[in-house]
Amino acid sequence: MILFQKMINQKMNTITEKELLQYADDFNIAFNKNKAKEVVKLVKGQKIDLFKTEERRELLKKIASVTDQETAKQVNQLFNNFIK
Repeated sequence: MILFQKMINQKMNTITEKELLQYADDFNIAFNKNKAKEVVKLVKGQKIDLFKTEERRELLKKIASVTDQETAKQVNQLFNNFIK
């Protein structure tokens, strides 16, 4: 399980806009290129552990402050799909 968690975290820490948009599409989450760009700026290279609730919550707060609350909810939905 730890290996799986490390793989998920590594992917999110190195994600590109194109990959984020593809994952959103795969999970039927409406997401546009501008939102993806802002989210990638905040996520990429941050070494966030999506499996730690507090770290994920802090990242979502940053996303909401840079974009909007709806985008943060969509990103959280995407994160939840990854960690289940």
